[in-house]
Formats: sequence, structure tokens, C-alpha cells
Amino acid sequence: MKDSIDNICFSFWNSAVLRAAIKLGIFPLLEQPISAREVSDHLKANPGFVQAFLESCAGLGLLEKEEGNFKNSQVASKFLIPDKPEYQGDYIVHITNFWYTWGNLDQLIREGRPDFPFENGFVDAATYWTSYIKGRHNLAMAGQGAVLAEYTNLNNRRKMLDLGGGSGSYSIALFDTPRSKDAGILHSTTQLADPDRNQEQ
Repeated sequence: MKDSIDNICFSFWNSAVLRAAIKLGIFPLLEQPISAREVSDHLKANPGFVQAFLESCAGLGLLEKEEGNFKNSQVASKFLIPDKPEYQGDYIVHITNFWYTWGNLDQLIREGRPDFPFENGFVDAATYWTSYIKGRHNLAMAGQGAVLAEYTNLNNRRKMLDLGGGSGSYSIALFDTPRSKDAGILHSTTQLADPDRNQEQ
């Protein structure tokens, strides 16, 4: 019974490891087995800390260890490599941007108010909104866009205005048909740290 409480208590440690691995760029390095020393050299980081960190990732099933080398697990290779279609790294970073907010949940309940990461200083507004847009793009590309298109009938429509459309992922999914359609996307670029890059995506 105590184990179930412990699992809840320590679960944020696991998400901290996952977030750090994404932000450090660990997974693109480990599509092929390499040593902890090679990883630390690439990151210009402390070898002992990198070794311990990679062991932690392996313990969580994110990496596999073979003859002293580390490589991505199957799930990490599928969902945590930026160039792959089901990549979820941006979405994970966005969700974990709320750590400080959740850490003050008791106070927020007393005060009856929300608290966004850019309001409490965990990240700035541009970083928050950029990770949000990219995270939604991850979800759309991983299947949400296809599901939306499957259940939305636009057979008699040729034009669409997507308000707050972000990267345009859902518009692309809706209009990904043999018929020619035009979609306009309106989104405030002041929310994006790199709006040109997001529009290109």
C-alpha cells in the first residue's frame, strides 16, 4: 500500500529526467549505441553526472544499455526523435513548464486563481507560447489531425479561416485531400519567439 503513495510522491522525478533528456538533446545522439563518455564530450558536461543520468534514463525504459553503451529504447526512438512524425518532445516540454504552478497548487486553491508559467517566471511568455504551439503541432502530427479530418465533413467547402491556428497543423490535416482548397490561418505572431519558423512548419 505504501508503494502506491511512493509512486505518486516520486513521479515528478521521472518527468524531470524526461524533460532534461529532451532539453539536453540526448535522444538524437543515441539512435546508435555510444558510450556515456561520448555523450558527455558532445554535451561538454560532467562525465560522472552524465553517466548517472543515462543510467536513470535506462531505469525508466527510455534507453537501453548494452556492453557499457547506451541507445534509445523503442519507445524513445518512436516518440522522442524530433524528425520523426510522432515526436512528442515539444508537448512534453510544454506540459512540464507547469512545474512551478503545480508546486503552488495549495496556494492557488486557497486564492481561487490560475497561474501560468510566464506569470510566475518559470519561463517567459515567448517561450511558453512557442512550446504550446509546437506541442499542439506534435499532437496533430501524431494522429489528432487525422482523427479531426476523419470526423469533419468539408466536402462542400473550398475555403476556411482558421483563427488561432498556430502552426496550421489541423488546417493541413483537414485539407489534405485531392480536391483543391484554400485555408487562411490567423494567429498572433507576438506570442511566438520565432514566428517565421513556426509558420514554415
